[in-house]
Amino acid sequence: MYVGVGCAVIVLLGIVGVVGVGLWLRQVGQEISEEMQDPVKRADKAKNLLGIESLPEGYHTGPSIPIPFLGDFILLSDTEWDPETEYANRPSRVFMFMNFRSLGNDKELDELFAGESSSSDFWARFDFGGIKLTPGESKPFKHGNMAGNGYDIDFALMRSPVGLDGRNQTSLLSLLRVRCSPDDGRLRLAIWMMDDPAPDMPPEQADFSGTPGDETAIQGFMRPMQPCPQQQ
Repeated sequence: MYVGVGCAVIVLLGIVGVVGVGLWLRQVGQEISEEMQDPVKRADKAKNLLGIESLPEGYHTGPSIPIPFLGDFILLSDTEWDPETEYANRPSRVFMFMNFRSLGNDKELDELFAGESSSSDFWARFDFGGIKLTPGESKPFKHGNMAGNGYDIDFALMRSPVGLDGRNQTSLLSLLRVRCSPDDGRLRLAIWMMDDPAPDMPPEQADFSGTPGDETAIQGFMRPMQPCPQQQ
């Protein structure tokens, strides 16, 4: 009898658990939908994630996508984004930022930021508001490390076709990894990109001043951001 009651309780708890998870996922989905529809909530999310008081000049919030238990994705661009139509006009400047739980295997990223691979499979997984990277086998034309605002930044500069509405256009990208505390357990990645100002010119001959292909410009763009937890 007690065994039977015990089994019944376990089954009941299982049902309650499944229903509870279902209700929780429904609530999370509703919150995500409300956030996607509300530009003020998206802006607040972006500012909180980046540790800034105001958005970079000339940028607007695009989709903001929280992934339960993993992390958050945000997108900023110089063109207004609408959750129904996405981008009516192709943005010329885009900044993506991702903060999610590290799975402890960064070999692919380490190779990318060492200039040893394109890590095309990794970046091709992301599709933000209709913007999709298709880096192919292109390797970074420059890579290294720079100082951020209280954190280190690994960078890899490269050219890549970027797809929007089924059309690809060559863009100039800076792929960034923000390094906070070694035991932070988070992976913070960013992509800053714009239309390539000199797509037919070799990178070593092109003037990338003030663009994502310029290390000084990258530092200036990232300087106001404080995405790392602040020490109390």
